Amino acid sequence: MTNLKSAISSFGNLIIHNKPYYAYFYVTNRCNLSCRMCFTANYVSQEKRLETFEIEILANNLKKIGVKIVSLTGGEPLMREDLVSIIRIFSEKGLAVHLQTNGFDVSSKRLKEVIDAGCSAIAVSLASLDPQKQDYICGQNGAWQDIMKTLSCITAESPKRGFLRTITTVVSRHNLEELPDLVAFATKIGFYIFLLPFHIPNFQKGERPKHFFTGSETSTWMIKPNDFGLVDSIYQKLLKMKKNGSNIYVSSRFLRESIEFLKYGNVLWKNKYLSCAFPNSIFFITVDGHFHVCGFEKFNDVSLLNPDFPKIFYSKKFQERTQGVARQCKGCMCAMAETSLLRRDISVLYEKIVINIKLNCMNRRVLSYEGILKIINNISNV
Repeated sequence: MTNLKSAISSFGNLIIHNKPYYAYFYVTNRCNLSCRMCFTANYVSQEKRLETFEIEILANNLKKIGVKIVSLTGGEPLMREDLVSIIRIFSEKGLAVHLQTNGFDVSSKRLKEVIDAGCSAIAVSLASLDPQKQDYICGQNGAWQDIMKTLSCITAESPKRGFLRTITTVVSRHNLEELPDLVAFATKIGFYIFLLPFHIPNFQKGERPKHFFTGSETSTWMIKPNDFGLVDSIYQKLLKMKKNGSNIYVSSRFLRESIEFLKYGNVLWKNKYLSCAFPNSIFFITVDGHFHVCGFEKFNDVSLLNPDFPKIFYSKKFQERTQGVARQCKGCMCAMAETSLLRRDISVLYEKIVINIKLNCMNRRVLSYEGILKIINNISNV
């Protein structure tokens, strides 16, 4: 029941509003894929990564300011040979550890090691159930097959209950029509799915943040006016699927507001609330351990290795500085959006509580690679 306890504690931080509960940590800038929509190649710096003894200092500071969950991202976190030690550092200090992976070239042994070290949730990136389309998006032949094998391994190695397994899908013109099938697939294999709209800022208007999914290609990813009818029909179907119990991790409100964002780029929750969850509920940490303002620049003068970081974080000067930077943002439909809604909308909070209860009650079966392929085939033939 560790996940449920962690969730209750995290929700408490959200309700209090003045304590962060979630931190994203870029543990590496290396990646073994070149996904066409990913900003990593263009943005994640080549700064020196932290060593494990430095990460222990960072973990202590996260605990001191009240963080409950740390999500290890990159780059590809599994490319760090010492990832098991890193997970153990956070886990032993009482922080829940989430891992984000592209699912490429991952062995069952490696997954077992990170789960045994204390990882309590794994998110795997998947854009399509079509092998050729997924390989094209990833820029790597055989990527789809590897991802499916990784999903199979996760069903075998993760605990039957209380372990959050998610698929992260970037929504674009490439896969809009596939979304119901992707939801059905995630549900059938015992995963939740996070549907993340494709983001691209208007640089001519000086919009910030500047680094959302500005990969090697953009025009073919954007929703065009002649797609608007399809967006409406697909998302109405998704809302119905969620209501009927499909494993969609984002809230119903997030889905409804995604329609407006995909069509017009409007961020309804930010227009209403003006501020977001950053940095009081959620924030980012760069490869070299500096405080990072979401999609903005890092704070070069604020390192989480500084023994005084907890004092700095809760200082009035720092809070005013970070919130001032965040106010320049027009808003997004990423994790920050869902977290901001969690803080303000009781229906969104209720949905997340239900998901966490369900995670600790449901028994999930182990699926072979062949079994997963059979599920995909059945979905495609419906």
